[in-house]
Amino acid sequence: MIASRQIRSLSRRSTHTMCVIKCIATAIICFVGTCLIGISMSHFHSPYFRRFNSSIDLISIGTVNRKDAHAECLQTIFRRTFLYNEESPGVEKCVVCKSKSFGRHPTNDAWFWKSDGWWCAQKRPLAALVHYFESTKILPNWLLVVDDDTFINPLSLKLLLRSLSSSELLYMGDTIGTEFIAGGGGWLISNAVMEALKGSHNVRGNSEMPVKSCLAKQQGGSMCWYHSDWAIASCILTTCNIQPTHSPLFQQYSSTL
Repeated sequence: MIASRQIRSLSRRSTHTMCVIKCIATAIICFVGTCLIGISMSHFHSPYFRRFNSSIDLISIGTVNRKDAHAECLQTIFRRTFLYNEESPGVEKCVVCKSKSFGRHPTNDAWFWKSDGWWCAQKRPLAALVHYFESTKILPNWLLVVDDDTFINPLSLKLLLRSLSSSELLYMGDTIGTEFIAGGGGWLISNAVMEALKGSHNVRGNSEMPVKSCLAKQQGGSMCWYHSDWAIASCILTTCNIQPTHSPLFQQYSSTL
């Protein structure tokens, strides 16, 4: 597992013996690097990680109440870590949509009762991407975007990236159907996708950054009432003409240790 939104507790029916067995199994799994639970991020700060050839940045999106949730990730394989919340300086502030008859997603009627704060949180990922691209001159090979309550396994991520090419258009995570990725489990985009979203191929001043156009649509346009997962997938589809790729290593929810 690379990233997971939630870890559920063991069932009350579990006996002491089962707990002991699971603890031993967990220790073995963690030893070979396929589990992160119970291991400090600092344990991965080793020569093995420093030999990692691909560069990867991390964007953690959440609330000011958990503003340091992924601070320790700076000690692992990530080139840079960006923590975004509602008070992050330089990030475009939320514009609450007024008309509920415009900019609706076909499946979002049940979301209209949500608060303005909740809807503003849905705009934060695209706003964070805009700020990230505006402040990053040299893009990495990969970008991992997670929520601030997402568990991250750096070693599994590194092993996955060894098998992928950052020059190919790739948008990967825990897909819902074929249209979008559940953001709680994190999502990964390649350098090729980042270059397209940033519009790096454009002459400076020739056109607006594509991802910035997507944010404008979510702030008060055709994606005004899009959940963040729909908005991101729609932006990547429009810009890159690709569908998300599913990987079981990203999990919106996990029932395992």
